[in-house]
Amino acid sequence: VAKTLADKSTVPAGYTARTLFALGDPLAAGVAAFKNDGTDTNYDQRCGDNHDGVQYFGLNAAGTRDVTSSSRGLLAMNHEYINQLYLHANGPTARPRPAAETDIEVACHGVSVVEVAKGTNAQFAYVQGSAFNRRITPLTPMQLSGVARGHALMKTSFSAAGTDCRGTLNNCGTGLTPWGTY
Repeated sequence: VAKTLADKSTVPAGYTARTLFALGDPLAAGVAAFKNDGTDTNYDQRCGDNHDGVQYFGLNAAGTRDVTSSSRGLLAMNHEYINQLYLHANGPTARPRPAAETDIEVACHGVSVVEVAKGTNAQFAYVQGSAFNRRITPLTPMQLSGVARGHALMKTSFSAAGTDCRGTLNNCGTGLTPWGTY
């Protein structure tokens, strides 16, 4: 591919590129289509902003893990940062920021997990409303496990027992762990 300054994706001759899952795309059934005019809400049920690392986890027809599957799977992806300018109808408000704007911005960070499947046209599409779809935002409650659970260094004002934490923020990069998680 030759170097270019064009504002578009460029792929080698004979290849195509298309968007599979973009900012604002709804994950859950019943979430309205993305308007992309700054009036959208429910970002905890939509694709977050600025994809970073992406990992594919194959699924078989029964919906269980299959590392050989190339027709159905889960995509897990980071949402490292946001573009405030595009998330609000009139751009971000000057300080003090309204809570409604910061709530949207926080929810646009984190991780999306979305089911994807090849259609009859052999192209992947995401499956809105899949039971596998989920968003992990910076506010998603989680439980700690393993040897760190309950350790004194894990105790915070959020979890005095050191057994719970919240979501994830500003992830950069990604990787498949040796035990098969994201």
